Amino acid sequence: MSIPPAIAIGYLISANAGYIAVLTMAAYYLMYEGLHTLSHVDDERHPYLKHIPLINTVRRMHYMHHVLGFMQTRNFNLTFPICDALFGTSDLDRGLVGTLFNGATHEYMRKDLKPVDPNIPVPVIDDVAQPRGKPV
Repeated sequence: MSIPPAIAIGYLISANAGYIAVLTMAAYYLMYEGLHTLSHVDDERHPYLKHIPLINTVRRMHYMHHVLGFMQTRNFNLTFPICDALFGTSDLDRGLVGTLFNGATHEYMRKDLKPVDPNIPVPVIDDVAQPRGKPV
């Protein structure tokens, strides 16, 4: 997929610009795949991931994206949440930098997205222990 744009860039600008385009697209793809894989790694076997900046943010965003009510409306950008911040599709009430370094906390989650009934604990949001084997 990166070769046609790289050829066009190489023809219009220079061969080096075409090479940079290919390398940039490949690096972005590899970063996406690596972060997406880390988003599916088991928390019990790798508890240290929740303490690594940016990785813990990406894991939280990915997890919240797969919550049934948010899947089609929130957290579409896995690698860099730039478009989520620009288009208002982030579940956080923070700017771009605040979203990037949010970590695993739900403290800044938008108030209009939190459950309205305080008697219903939501495991994803309230950090309530969830019975094993039951999907969120």
